[in-house]
Parts: sequence; C-alpha cells; structure tokens
Amino acid sequence: MKVILDCDPGNGFPGADIDDGLALGLILRSPELELLAVTVVAGNTPVDKGVRAGLFVLEAAKADIPLYRGAERPLLEDPAPWRAHMDGRGRNEQATALWTESDEPKPTRKATPGGAAEAIVRLVNAHPGEITIIAVGPLTNVASAILLDPQLPKKVARFVIMGGGFGVPNKPQELNFGYDPEAARLVVTSGAPTTLVPLDTTLKTALTLEENAKLTASTDPLAHMLGRTCEPWIKYIAATRKRVGCALHDPLAVAVVLDPTLVTISTVRVDVELVGRLTRGRPVSWIVNDPSPNAGVKLPDLKPIDVAIDVRKEAFVAMMMQRLLATP
Repeated sequence: MKVILDCDPGNGFPGADIDDGLALGLILRSPELELLAVTVVAGNTPVDKGVRAGLFVLEAAKADIPLYRGAERPLLEDPAPWRAHMDGRGRNEQATALWTESDEPKPTRKATPGGAAEAIVRLVNAHPGEITIIAVGPLTNVASAILLDPQLPKKVARFVIMGGGFGVPNKPQELNFGYDPEAARLVVTSGAPTTLVPLDTTLKTALTLEENAKLTASTDPLAHMLGRTCEPWIKYIAATRKRVGCALHDPLAVAVVLDPTLVTISTVRVDVELVGRLTRGRPVSWIVNDPSPNAGVKLPDLKPIDVAIDVRKEAFVAMMMQRLLATP
C-alpha cells in the first residue's frame, strides 16, 4: 500500500511529543507499506523543528525517503496561543531536568525542495486511487493540497486521520483539530473515504517505561533512537499528568492501516465546529439514518466516515513493539 505520512514530529526536542516518530518508525518497519513521502506541518513543534525531527528518524533508519517542509501556520487560526503553550513546555522545570542528556536533532540532510501541499498533489495525481494519506498533525498541509486540487478527495484511496476529541472529559480541544479548525473541517467533510482516530480512543493506549526500555536496549539504530527519545517524554507525562505511560496517538493511526481489526469502528457523519466559543475545533458526529429528531438543528448532508471508537490496546502495543524490535 502506498502511503504519505503528514506529521508534526518532535523526537529529541524538550517537551515535544514523540508519537510521530513512533508512527514513522512503524511505517518504516512495515513491509506492507510503501512510504512515498513524509510531509511536515507545524503543530506539536514549529515546522522547522519538525523537519529536523523527521529527518532525524529517517536517518536513524537509513531510509532515503523524501521529506517536505509544509505549512508553518494554520489556514486562518492565530497560532500564537498554541505556540506559546506548546513551545513553553520545553522550557519548564520538568523538561529542563528530563532532557539534559538528550541532544537536539542535528540531521545531516535537508528537506527535499518543494512544498508539502504541492508534493501531496503531485504524488496523488501520479498514483490516482492508490495512496492512503496518514495525517497525524494539524491538517493544514492536506487541506492546502485540496485547495490546490479540489478533486484530490476523489483521487486518494483513503485519509486516515489522528485528531479531534468527541467527548474527552475536561478537554475542550485536541491539538490537531484545535490548531487549525478550518483545515480539519475541510478534510473531514471532503467526501474522501476517511478513517478518523480520535483522542477519545488513543488515550486508551500507553507505552510504559518498561516497554520502552526494550527499544533503548536494541542494537538497531532506529529502535534505539526511538527508545532514547521516548524515555524523557514518558517521564514528563508521569510528572505533569500523573499518567503511567505516554499515549500512542499517532502510531494507532498507522496500526489501523496495517490491521483494521485492532479497533472498533462506528460509521457516522462528522462535522467540525468552527464558531463555538468553547467548542471551536471539536468534531461532532451523528448516526446515519438516525430516526430520532434533532429539533432546531439542521444537520448537513455529509458522506459518512469511519470513526475508531475503541481499541484492543494490548494487541496494538504488542504489534507495534514486535515490528519496531524486528531486524530490519
């Protein structure tokens, strides 16, 4: 299966989530998948740091895959509040202490010339109906590609998206959809075959320090690098969120492509709220052909998509670890 990974990696940077790197590693260690390109968007990290982190993973895997620099800001949303929050995590006391032994990525190669959205359009048009776009960051690059080529949703095999939170307690916004709500809405409602892997489901997963130690102990450069960069993040999550293990948001989106039976799917219509003061960027779903009335709400006629509503977490983590630890 031909895939493009659109992501916002942060492996090696203090206070940045490491799940994009794990997702990329899982793709690279899955022979069923042919990775045509990595495209990087701002979100978890500023785009230039994301480029460095992505190249860092590719170099560890000795993978000669093109990586394209993408959007550095959302379509319309002011990124300043998000950037202050996300970048501030790397400067707090816990991060300063935990990342002291971790060097920031210094890849030897640079991003492939050309923009991410243009690369997506070019590749999809070269392989119509064959490419699955796995999007695990804010959806600015993918939305920009649709704006460049409005027929793109009809030419992809599928969008697999990690993003949005339907009902996570005490969490009005999820990063990927909250960072660029307009892009999220454009992609989710585009009519393309789509699988959405939301925060509600990914938070049920975890990579513990004990499991991660197996990656660190590996003699394979990719597995070792992933383990070394994951360790401070797992400890940071324990210190700041009192959680055992870090959630595996982005690797789960890749796993759904590899083995759809790892998740329970609900086929529903989904839109993304843009105007609510407290709900901007939140996805809203409703059942197809639901006979119950929706008084006062005119629901848009959207193509249903698949939403992962549950996960076989032990089987998923076992599969991810087996692949990352296998001899390449």
